[in-house]
Amino acid sequence: MKRLLCAALLAAAATLPFVGVGCGPKMTKVECKVTLDGQPVEGATVTFIPEDKDGLTANGLTDANGVCLMRTGSDKDAVRPGKYKVTVAKTKYGAGGEGKDPTEAMRDAAKGGAGNKPGAGGGGGAKMPGGMMPGAGGGGAMGGMGVGIANELPLMYTDVSKTPFNVTVPPSDQPVKLEMKKQ
Repeated sequence: MKRLLCAALLAAAATLPFVGVGCGPKMTKVECKVTLDGQPVEGATVTFIPEDKDGLTANGLTDANGVCLMRTGSDKDAVRPGKYKVTVAKTKYGAGGEGKDPTEAMRDAAKGGAGNKPGAGGGGGAKMPGGMMPGAGGGGAMGGMGVGIANELPLMYTDVSKTPFNVTVPPSDQPVKLEMKKQ
């Protein structure tokens, strides 16, 4: 009888660490539709910045219809419930990055190629001006590496302190409409 009781207690103790696993905050799928003056914006990065310090940031990249699915982390197509400030940015890469995938342009610049040649604005160290987000500046060369990054959207939508967009998750309507206007 004692052995049976011990076995039952051991089995209960072994399952105890798994109680509550998967019981975290319920995640919600959130789709956004981004437009500028009524036209869909392709290739824009949408970022949900949580107002709660313990929240998770979510990101999405718009397709040709201006639509994106927000992701928290690399494997979660969902967002935690809460209040978020929303920024939207679309970057254009110039001088050494024209026509290239942004990641490829940055790799070339880091290796010293594609615009990081004498007379092409290269030669500087890899420094970010003032901790600014790529795309948040008005253009210019990034860190002197010869890769110019300019934002194609009005700057107020890229700045978390100026953006007019606020979203509560779960949203009342899907997709969340982020309607921008040229200034």
